[in-house]
Amino acid sequence: MKLNKPQIRTLPKDVSLKILSYQKQYRTRFCEYEQHEPGWELHLAEGVTYSAFDKNGAPMQTIQMQAGHSLNAGGGWQSHQIGARIPIPEGHWVVMFRLFCGTPIIRVHHVGPYQIRE
Repeated sequence: MKLNKPQIRTLPKDVSLKILSYQKQYRTRFCEYEQHEPGWELHLAEGVTYSAFDKNGAPMQTIQMQAGHSLNAGGGWQSHQIGARIPIPEGHWVVMFRLFCGTPIIRVHHVGPYQIRE
């Protein structure tokens, strides 16, 4: 599902601020939203920046996956390599950002139910 700016602003504050900062920096309006069932696992890919947020939308950490290892990683993601799968707890958020052939891609993942307000 594609989110517009009014919908992005209804997400938890820090999650929406992260998305809006990427949109401003890369001059894009696009953001995709994906809702997942509990037990979903995030697949780490090279060249992607992941920002994790807890159930309340508070920032936990940001990592950038490059060249077979994670830069600036800490906490539970410290030992993960590209291709690893990380289980995301229910209620948590992940904002994923990457450039694909110069085109910015912003994707928001949420595990569990959440109603996007129009």
